[in-house]
Amino acid sequence: MGHFIWLDEDRTSAYDETFNDAVVFINSKHRNNRPMRRLIAAKELMHVFDEPGQKADTPEKFKDLLLEIEANPVAADMSDQYSADRGALWKATLALIPPWVRDEFRSEWLDGTIKAPELSARLLLPESAIKAAMGDYYERAMARFLPDWKKK
Repeated sequence: MGHFIWLDEDRTSAYDETFNDAVVFINSKHRNNRPMRRLIAAKELMHVFDEPGQKADTPEKFKDLLLEIEANPVAADMSDQYSADRGALWKATLALIPPWVRDEFRSEWLDGTIKAPELSARLLLPESAIKAAMGDYYERAMARFLPDWKKK
């Protein structure tokens, strides 16, 4: 879908912190699909939070990751890079559909008065992200990635 690359240049900050530039690439097949571009951009930005062992930071690791994405392995066979990529997708979903947005539509989703196509159009996100966010796994993803989140 996309790719996140840290650039090698170290730069200085006016705030006494060093930082690196990064580039996010989005597959050109999504050029005319704004909802998908939004999700992919957010997903790739979530790689900022990857641990060193989760980065596909060499040509070999990147090639292996592409092959693994194509293979869609079972959980026990996932590399750290693949696991981080799947996690980044969930982190993006949580960022783009935070609990207060989900809660606004959840009862209508459960009783069937609102469907994925309508929410997709309203939230400018692909239907796959809508279905994931409105499903039961959302709470587990919140607990995994935002364990300190407290519903108010």
